[in-house]
Amino acid sequence: MKLRVICLLLPLFLLGCSKKSPEAERRANIQPSSTLPFQITVAESPETMEINDISNRAANLLATKDYDKLDDLAATYRASKEAYPDGMWKLAYVYAGTDGPENAPEDQWPAHQKEIEAWIQAKPQSITARVALARFLRDYAWHARGSGYANTVTDESWQLFGQRLTRAAAILTDAKNLKETCPVYWSTFLGVALGLEANKEQYDRIFDQAARAEPDYHFYYQTRAVYLLPRWHGQPGEWEEDLAKSADRIGGEDGDMLYAQVVWDIHHYGSSDNVFDENKGISWERVDRGFEVIEKRFPDSIAAKNERAHLAGLAGDKEKARKYFIQTEGKVDLSDWNAKGEFIDAANWAFAP
Repeated sequence: MKLRVICLLLPLFLLGCSKKSPEAERRANIQPSSTLPFQITVAESPETMEINDISNRAANLLATKDYDKLDDLAATYRASKEAYPDGMWKLAYVYAGTDGPENAPEDQWPAHQKEIEAWIQAKPQSITARVALARFLRDYAWHARGSGYANTVTDESWQLFGQRLTRAAAILTDAKNLKETCPVYWSTFLGVALGLEANKEQYDRIFDQAARAEPDYHFYYQTRAVYLLPRWHGQPGEWEEDLAKSADRIGGEDGDMLYAQVVWDIHHYGSSDNVFDENKGISWERVDRGFEVIEKRFPDSIAAKNERAHLAGLAGDKEKARKYFIQTEGKVDLSDWNAKGEFIDAANWAFAP
């Protein structure tokens, strides 16, 4: 589920998630031990298939200029508030379908922008169209900047980066006056603010408005955690402490589930090998408690079972890792692992004598 989540905040090439670490490369060739109590099979989960279906439907409706049905599709998922085990609303994947290809050549970007602008021209009161354009410009900005260190970015690229993000912010500010509202409006605004290097006071102001507008949209907290990572605008341990406070304010099972969902997302943000080693303030006990809630509410989720086993292994909890790997029945969800061999390596460790 990792790629489904993080690409909604920033372009994939910026995050480095497509790059395998040397350790991941090693794991790719691991063979299952004779101690494993199950046969290993790669399984495409029903969640992944549904996500692809939603995104493909949205992409086709945009391509065929069927704007009424595209707006209706977004409105349906906006009203239902249906979500996946990681906390992401199904609504977000309608927008993912309008984003355009991630690695498109330069000449395709302006063409896709015109497609979205035609949607706005046809449906000027559509919040979905305005948010889609802001998301496009956010991604187009990072496309101009590239994924290199700041000192490798040309002056021209910096200029395009700033111009496109500033325009995205202006579109969102203007769209705030529309009658229709959308939670993805605010998560997009938070992503744009990150790129524009909003200070913490400015960022908190946007976050507070978002949380008041749609308290149930958990991705705001995931986006906030990214902002507070040391690589962006936080100090070591800050995002973990902030998340714990947010989960405490929500309280009960919902708070624990939110905590686990955000850690799930951060686990797959970037190219780290062990989220617990790199983020010392994470509580594995609370993550595990949150997954208890997730699995109670989504008992058939292959992705949730895979992620819980994965995190148990990274936390070094061999007893629980064994238990959770058994619950996967050997079904590997590649939205959670870099390769089948990574699942095998972790399972071999859990069941080693």
